[in-house]
Amino acid sequence: MKKLMMMAAAAMALGMAGAQTWQGENGNITLNSCYKGSEQYVLCEVNYTLTKSDTAEFAWYTNELVYYLADGTSDKAHSLSVAGDSFYIDRGDANVIKGVPTKIIFALDLPSGTTSIRALVIFGHRIDNVPVRASATAPAPAATPRPATTTTTTTAVNTSAYNAVLTNCKSGTNGTLTCAATLTPRR
Repeated sequence: MKKLMMMAAAAMALGMAGAQTWQGENGNITLNSCYKGSEQYVLCEVNYTLTKSDTAEFAWYTNELVYYLADGTSDKAHSLSVAGDSFYIDRGDANVIKGVPTKIIFALDLPSGTTSIRALVIFGHRIDNVPVRASATAPAPAATPRPATTTTTTTAVNTSAYNAVLTNCKSGTNGTLTCAATLTPRR
């Protein structure tokens, strides 16, 4: 396992506006952002992109997103919307095709003053210190992945051959991020 610090891996893994992507069982999952949707709800926007087959029918459930606050309290999502449909309390369904992202929006029962979520577990994947933006269009600071120990080395790596875990991310000028990255070879 190589431990590296590099801006290129951070930019590739986090993408635009703090998005974080990981591989699920049948496709790629991206947490785009969390933002204030109303006085009562924080909305977390996720894209699911099918990669393993040409088409599939999926059902997503509110308990597939669990949030944890700094005080130790936790809860599942209140409701969700799939592919632009209405919000439902239990689940949402969609037919998806390979390579086309399906948007899932989870509504969390959190007050409008919420500025950060200590941890999100989405489809079994944990993301720590998730910022909550003021609106869907406001620029988002980067979420930080689960902490890991790192050594400081700067290098360029073909990241498609590795899974990346980023820590200690700091915003720089011109939209750059500097993070510590732990890369493990994909098998």
